[in-house]
Amino acid sequence: MSTKPAGQRTFENERAAFRRIAELPDHVFAEFEGALHSLVYQYSTTNYENRHVTGAAVELLMKCLLELAYMHVDAVGGESKGIDLASSDLRISVKSQFSGFSDLRLRNVMGTGGAEQSSLNNAWSEAMLMLIPGIGLVYGDPESTTLSGGLQWSGDALILKKQAIAQHVREKPQWVRRFNVPKNDRIVRKVASDFIVEALLTDPRFPSLQRALKRKESSASRLGRLTELEQLRLSGTLDDAEYEQLRSETLKD
Repeated sequence: MSTKPAGQRTFENERAAFRRIAELPDHVFAEFEGALHSLVYQYSTTNYENRHVTGAAVELLMKCLLELAYMHVDAVGGESKGIDLASSDLRISVKSQFSGFSDLRLRNVMGTGGAEQSSLNNAWSEAMLMLIPGIGLVYGDPESTTLSGGLQWSGDALILKKQAIAQHVREKPQWVRRFNVPKNDRIVRKVASDFIVEALLTDPRFPSLQRALKRKESSASRLGRLTELEQLRLSGTLDDAEYEQLRSETLKD
């Protein structure tokens, strides 16, 4: 039985939800890992626009895990401040990192004039699922003294320090589901708005715009391929001879 004061919520439901996710079979997490890899590979978060779109996509993929664990939630990140997945008895924030393990930005407070930054009391109020490179899926909530002790205001944001997350992972392995979170390779292959416009212009009412877009795509595809080849050469994946051959083939296309 909870000893919390009346009106103060606990996180028993969110913890139970994480335990059920963590018990999903390995093949489900293999699919989840593969979907994340495809997402980050195609829509690199190096592009600022893609960061917002991939964040929303990760929320939907996390919703899939909850559904497979027989828990229905709605994706509400676009309409609810601080909550991304919710039901009548669950409130969860989803945070992801694909550039490497670093401090985690929990909240932005731009435009508040700094009024919200006077204290850390109640600055963080929701359970959180974190996707951390090199670790996997990590659960945390404000009742964790380790995580709460790692909060700080930095500029216009509430930050959870990397060291606090690492300590939480060491001390509370029951709140970690290990798997390989993909890292962003910094090659921008697609931008989300391009996909939207492509779908929009399949409408036969826009033939001129469709022709113009195809010319743009042809040029962008070649430039993108050349950029990717250069990145692969610099990383040592391609030697100079392989690079020159592939570059020549790309320019002939």
